[in-house]
Amino acid sequence: MKLSFGRGGVHPPEMKLTSGVAVKDMPLPMKVTISMAQSLGRPAQPIVTKGQHVNRYDKIGEQQGPISANVHTPISGTVKDIAPVAANDGHYVMSVVIEASEEDHQADLQMICDARPQHTLDEVATMEPTAIVDQIREAGIVGLGGATFPAAVKLAPPKDSKAEYLLVNGAECEPYLTCDEAIMCAMPDEIIAGILIMMRATGVEKAIVGIENNKPAAIERLKKAARSYPGISVVGLRTRYPQGGEKMLAKALTGREIAPGQLPITQGVIIQNVATALAVYHAVIWGIPLVERVLTISGATFEQRGNYRMVVGTPLKDVVDSLGGVPEQAVKIVAGGTMMGRSMADVEGFTTKGLSGLLFLSEEETDLEEPSPCVKCGKCVDSCPMGLQPYLIARLVELGRVEDALQHHLMDCMECGCCNYSCIARRRLVDWIRIGKIEARKLK
Repeated sequence: MKLSFGRGGVHPPEMKLTSGVAVKDMPLPMKVTISMAQSLGRPAQPIVTKGQHVNRYDKIGEQQGPISANVHTPISGTVKDIAPVAANDGHYVMSVVIEASEEDHQADLQMICDARPQHTLDEVATMEPTAIVDQIREAGIVGLGGATFPAAVKLAPPKDSKAEYLLVNGAECEPYLTCDEAIMCAMPDEIIAGILIMMRATGVEKAIVGIENNKPAAIERLKKAARSYPGISVVGLRTRYPQGGEKMLAKALTGREIAPGQLPITQGVIIQNVATALAVYHAVIWGIPLVERVLTISGATFEQRGNYRMVVGTPLKDVVDSLGGVPEQAVKIVAGGTMMGRSMADVEGFTTKGLSGLLFLSEEETDLEEPSPCVKCGKCVDSCPMGLQPYLIARLVELGRVEDALQHHLMDCMECGCCNYSCIARRRLVDWIRIGKIEARKLK
């Protein structure tokens, strides 16, 4: 039996055009613009000053409260500016601009060549769990599956709760995206090591890696890497969107239901992404903070599509130009995947910890139809994995009745996009729900 969640879900065209494409490294840039808003919570506070020289891996932003994340520089250089800069979604966020001299650049390249691990797994096995969590927190690690929730918070649950399972999300159910698949195939041993570190940090004895069945090579390599560790199992999941959602993954792998408004830990579950496990490995074993990630750059007409590793703060325009530029046929640019990603006006932004993909979609690959009135077919309700009524919530927000939308569980929507995909009237349901959440937060 293929494991999966219960109600709802859809199966859009997978479009895994970069499946099986090995990870390629982009050159280390000479100039980066690093956003302080690198996590789901509050932006970090810059702790550097204009004109200051910083070294690679120095902390340049201090987390503000528990739901926040430290920010580090991936290059050595001089702080050229600290100012609001337009992010990929169009909002202005405080950012630090760092520019390297040729001497700085050469020193960084030598540092990469000379890097050596600081700990072994055997040494980690004797470390205090709190010390491991502190290293992960200091390294600024956030969830790399899209949510960017600070990893250390999940790994240090309240004392009155008991974690029984560590679930590791390798589903990568978003169309087009293959960055997680690429790292699972390229670095399975490192990912398993990261899982072992998180198991030590949480005291969990059982870890389950869930990978959709359309990634057989990743399943095989993770299983092989986990063979020596009986506490870790790797299982195939039915290919179905949104299989990688927290509540969906918990249902598929443990049979446990996470109620609306509850966190996974209430059901004894901690969930992290495979890329987050890799970042944990680099932080604890190598002492490297989260300053880089792999992202998928794709689209049917983008000839140099692939999975590219690059540092946080890399100018997107430089990356795209080096790969041949924006295709003439592209009518839409998306940051992330087609289901939960955000459209971009251009490629003038910068990479962040949470950016998993950059898509250039042709007219044939995207829906440009204008929305029409709701026909009350109920398809959005049938497809919603959360059991919500998307048509009603969106309409209430559109009418300005946000408090009524809250009564219909507005905040429980995970913005997966199943309703948009299913709607035969092409209504922008998720857009209205996002607006509703913004307005709802103003009511507090």
